[in-house]
Amino acid sequence: MELQIILEEQEDIGFGFMEVGSITRYPYGGNRRPWNVRLPRDRSLIVNYGLKNDGAVVARARIAKQIRTIPLIINIAKTNNPKIKGAGTVEDYVESFKLLEALADIVNINISCPNTGDGVLLCEDLPLLEQLLSALEAQHPTKPIFLKLKPDISDLTLTELVTLVKNYPSITGFIISNLSKQRALLKHTDSNYSNRYQGGISGQPIRALATSMIRRVYQLTNGHYPIIGLGGIFSAADAYEKIKAGASLVELVTGLIYEGPGVVKQINQGLVALLKQDGYRSISEAVGKSAS
Repeated sequence: MELQIILEEQEDIGFGFMEVGSITRYPYGGNRRPWNVRLPRDRSLIVNYGLKNDGAVVARARIAKQIRTIPLIINIAKTNNPKIKGAGTVEDYVESFKLLEALADIVNINISCPNTGDGVLLCEDLPLLEQLLSALEAQHPTKPIFLKLKPDISDLTLTELVTLVKNYPSITGFIISNLSKQRALLKHTDSNYSNRYQGGISGQPIRALATSMIRRVYQLTNGHYPIIGLGGIFSAADAYEKIKAGASLVELVTGLIYEGPGVVKQINQGLVALLKQDGYRSISEAVGKSAS
């Protein structure tokens, strides 16, 4: 399906923005199948694409042809190749950034994908992350850059990461959160079944972790960095929870898969009712209200 059709459909069903990616510098055919396994009792998915995509050059050509109808976030990750490491990792991200920044409204630097061959997550390797942030700063970015975090970073590492980010003005926000590999989060799925499959867990099992991290980042930054919240959003109440924890925008994938496209309208209408119930005139008034 062409991206233009996807963009139009996203707008038509009620989304105010969309995200494409993760896109990597070089193509990758994907991890061993299955790429998705449904866990309906937990309202979850095991996701194991491993950053399957056609690479930044092909993606750039496709995106450049499209007519923009809603804001577009372009999600960039490191090519899934364990031979690319250290300074090569930084170069890989930067080359993708140089190819794609001009086409984005926001660039999302995915530093937390759990399904890569080298197993290195820059959200936990802070010396390497600092090299990347410095290299991105040197590009003199003209578009906002957000960092995508996973939901189970230790509080110490998270605090150090946020402190580090404050040194780089081009980093202007966070997307919280990515998948988790913690199978203990699954409360209703037999472990013998879930352990058969590689990949990260999405959906309801990470809802509380993601919300907690949104709240913590909001506190650590005194609300000065916009946060896009996701993880276990199936209803207006779920979205509102993220907003009151500190998210200015929300995204959903697993909720859309389980509930269907009508859930977007239900969430939008439900948020209006929840704001009215609490006496707020806009979403911005509710952001971070449960974080203090």
